[in-house]
Amino acid sequence: MRRQVDQAALDWIIGSKTGASSVTIWAHFVVGSCPKHPSAPSDPSDFLRCYWLLKLFPDWRPRISELGDRYPNSSWPKLAANWEKLTKMLESVWPLSCSGGDYYGERPAKAMYERMRKLRS
Repeated sequence: MRRQVDQAALDWIIGSKTGASSVTIWAHFVVGSCPKHPSAPSDPSDFLRCYWLLKLFPDWRPRISELGDRYPNSSWPKLAANWEKLTKMLESVWPLSCSGGDYYGERPAKAMYERMRKLRS
């Protein structure tokens, strides 16, 4: 049986603001599967693409821990457990990119990158 997919979800997946980690989130919530190469966000830019996706589908955000459960041997559990803190870091360093839905060339997010690097190790 074919699952009904929301038009907004279809528009997003064929758009230009995707990355491996946001596609992993999309696949989990839209089709209940995992992509060939599932990925967790690796840097602030990658996290930003996930942020935009979760802004489009806000009911997924409180369920982000499901990715940690699905991929226990990856960095997903630690990232999911710290998602709200990382979101606040992103919003404080890249407010234009977060609110505008596009890259605005804001200052480097060095502290966030270091925090994510530690969580991924």
